[in-house]
Amino acid sequence: MSFLNRIVFFAVEKTCLIKPWMRKLSHAIVVSLLLGLLSCQTLEPPPAEIRENLQPQYLINHLINRQSGVHTVKSFLKASIKRVGENKTLKQALIVDEKKSVRLNVLGLFGSVLGVLIHTKDETSIFDLKNGRTFLGAEAKDVMEDVIGSSFDMQELILVLLGRAPGLEQLDARKAYLNQDKTHYFLSGIDKANGEIVEIEIESSTLLPSRLSRRKRKDVYFNLEWKEYIKIKDQYFPLNITLSRPRRGEVISLQYDEPSLNEKIEPGIFDASGLMAEGSASNS
Repeated sequence: MSFLNRIVFFAVEKTCLIKPWMRKLSHAIVVSLLLGLLSCQTLEPPPAEIRENLQPQYLINHLINRQSGVHTVKSFLKASIKRVGENKTLKQALIVDEKKSVRLNVLGLFGSVLGVLIHTKDETSIFDLKNGRTFLGAEAKDVMEDVIGSSFDMQELILVLLGRAPGLEQLDARKAYLNQDKTHYFLSGIDKANGEIVEIEIESSTLLPSRLSRRKRKDVYFNLEWKEYIKIKDQYFPLNITLSRPRRGEVISLQYDEPSLNEKIEPGIFDASGLMAEGSASNS
């Protein structure tokens, strides 16, 4: 029996024992108590104030502060990869740490682990557990491209998997405006590292980002979209992240299932030596 149900049961039981003239008063007290408890359980913070003239730097600072609250993510993950003439779906178990480390277990039927990708300390390793093979360094990146059909900057991928927008810290914010129906802010700026134009769409009622694009002149080469935000431990996290690269005709959709944020990561989870030993034993 839940805590709230126990309170209801206790209140009803005691009310039945008191005199009729007190019962109405008791009912009123119980109702007030329950309404107060329910309001505490369902109360959400008020939406952000929708203001016409938010400064570009204010929005950038808000986005940086918001996403810096997510340090680790553990989740089941379905990656759907679409490109011209090919559709592929991979089921995975993800553990990612903002300290430049990620582990992806590729899952087969009934959740069996077919392979493992580990990137940590600027080194990438892939373990084919089914065939007992190990791939390191440049060879691992080649295998990743063969399996997934695409290559990634691993540090950028880690930020994407954390639900972050890569490169915000080096963005020179230039313009910001609220659209006519007042549903979104549109923010634009220049990446100080490479001169690329960055455009970000932000929900006006929550100040959560919904879309980011990068382009060189008019050539858009990178898009990120965030959808289905849920609240976990005072942090808002998107259950669906879509990365598209129009130059390659490529769309990758990441669907998170039961994510947990900022939990302690077990020691050795990014240590590849144990898996390397397993691969060596299988090959011998």
